[in-house]
Amino acid sequence: MKVIEREIKVLPWDEALKEMDKEADHVFKELEAGKKNIKPSIGTYFHNVDLMRKTLTPERLKILHLVRTKNPKTVYGLAKLTGRSYPNVLADVKELESERMLDLEKKSGKRNGRKPRVSYDTIKIEISLKNMA
Repeated sequence: MKVIEREIKVLPWDEALKEMDKEADHVFKELEAGKKNIKPSIGTYFHNVDLMRKTLTPERLKILHLVRTKNPKTVYGLAKLTGRSYPNVLADVKELESERMLDLEKKSGKRNGRKPRVSYDTIKIEISLKNMA
């Protein structure tokens, strides 16, 4: 089984912007060459370690683990797995979604719940020691 990695980088803003520009250039070149279904490398950038730690709390890491391993059908089902209240889990899920750490897929049917999805197996963290204050 191929391990899918999610990259998290802690970089000064200028370096993070350069990384994102480089990836955007790559995607545009692929599109110009006529390629379809281009998947940009997915990464999350933080400008300091404290911000990363506030975002990737133990509770949120547990959510990522449960979504990947237990595959709950809804956020409500995920809340049941965690033993936490639905509003608290939903707030964490929305934060993780805003950081592109998890996706919420729309479901069709009688109830239009949203299914949480994590598409990677590991998280790789890279911290730049340049310009750290």
